[in-house]
Amino acid sequence: MINRVTSKHWFIAGQGSIGSFVAYNALLSDIKCDQIVRDANNSKAALFHPIGKQPTALPTPITSVDLTLNSIHCLIVPLKAYDIVPFLQQIMPYLADDAAIILCHNGLGTIEPVTDLLTKNMNLFFCTTSNGLYKNKDGIFQAGLGESQWSHVAGNNPEKLSNDDLVPLFVRITQVDNLQKILWQKLIVNCVINPLTALHNIKNGKLAQPKFVENIECIIKETLLVANKLGISLEFQTMLNTVNQVIANTAENYSSMNQDVKSHKQTEIDFISGYVIKEGLKLNIPTPVCQSLYDQIKAL
Repeated sequence: MINRVTSKHWFIAGQGSIGSFVAYNALLSDIKCDQIVRDANNSKAALFHPIGKQPTALPTPITSVDLTLNSIHCLIVPLKAYDIVPFLQQIMPYLADDAAIILCHNGLGTIEPVTDLLTKNMNLFFCTTSNGLYKNKDGIFQAGLGESQWSHVAGNNPEKLSNDDLVPLFVRITQVDNLQKILWQKLIVNCVINPLTALHNIKNGKLAQPKFVENIECIIKETLLVANKLGISLEFQTMLNTVNQVIANTAENYSSMNQDVKSHKQTEIDFISGYVIKEGLKLNIPTPVCQSLYDQIKAL
């Protein structure tokens, strides 16, 4: 059990898997924490199922009606990438002038537009996490305890948050200096696994079949051309090994994009393959394989 107690009052956007994991850990540590939802009529206290322990009912979420102006000093936004900016636009009146905001999502492309929204005294952080979590009608389930990395990405006070503030919430978390490299590593993995598993409607492990080798290698080469041009130092063989390791480690999982397509929900393709394509266009680097996958996902 985590024993550290912090005086910070945390707010979390939504009742998603990561947000509920954080809310559960806050509850264990007696840390003030509220999950914010859009509609009180469609929300209820979620049931969190930790590994090897009894399920725990999380506190009932709140809505913006329950907030007062400038009252949010610490906010975690673990939403789908396309929901980040709309949520923050709605919540802006409730953010304190010196608010610390943590983004936590797949893909890239939100940091710049979010930075444009913030006032000069606010600080923006980014956290990437590999915790094994999934959600169904019975609640949020923890399948594995992963590692998280975080860093300050915008604002004039990088010491607004410390690792001590975040350990009680994420458990295994480390402050890093090379966040962009870590995010690009994860982006490349997502550029391979998400669209391919969604298009072929397969579990991640099926990508180990020989018929996918050429496609996987082409995706990695394309994305590395863009990453390297942006100053991100990554090598092909290292990334190929990483991708194959993730495929093996998550062999029985369905990717988030696969689940979104099956559920007829919007995907994060614009912030995964779409981000690589957009940056490639700026740099005059063609990305035909990523473009093809992007177009096929959009067609779905």
